[in-house]
Amino acid sequence: MATKVKLRQRKISKGRQSLYLDFYPAIPHPETGEPTRREFLGL
Repeated sequence: MATKVKLRQRKISKGRQSLYLDFYPAIPHPETGEPTRREFLGL
């Protein structure tokens, strides 16, 4: 099954934006193995 990925943004303090990848369906987190929908890019 293919995983769909979208680049999304969220407003944070002081007019800044946070970018993250939104996965559907959820993928396993690389470190914990728990299902997750988001990975923040930290740019």
